[in-house]
Amino acid sequence: MKASIHNKIKLYLNANYHRDKKKIVFGAWMGQKFADNPKFLFLETVKSGKFDALWVTKNPDVYSSLKGQGLPVEMDDSEQGIEFQKNAMFFVICTGVRDINQDYIGGATIINQWHGVPLKKVMWDDNINPKFNWFTYRLKTIIDYIPL
Repeated sequence: MKASIHNKIKLYLNANYHRDKKKIVFGAWMGQKFADNPKFLFLETVKSGKFDALWVTKNPDVYSSLKGQGLPVEMDDSEQGIEFQKNAMFFVICTGVRDINQDYIGGATIINQWHGVPLKKVMWDDNINPKFNWFTYRLKTIIDYIPL
């Protein structure tokens, strides 16, 4: 609970940072992989040179691999990674905000490249997952929405 409150405070404070429209943060699979749609958009963005792109990861192996290829990469909690995320206007993800360091997305635009078309029931739409408290869910959604 204490970490959650700490994260919310950081999210709110970060919502007031100046965002640079030329900076884009990319991440995938809870920061564990260099994969899927964000990977290919990242490579094209770096190749074009029109934006300042950074891949953010939580996986030291991904970091080493991309660094070895000369690609712009930082660990999600490194000083340079945090500073870039605080100032980036766009975040490109594929599974959710945990693909990057979610503490620094306040006030930014999030582009979710989750592949596929939801022709099936997903998450809380299905009848398999246990029921949850709608009041708590709505309250959390409102609290999270304000800085975003």
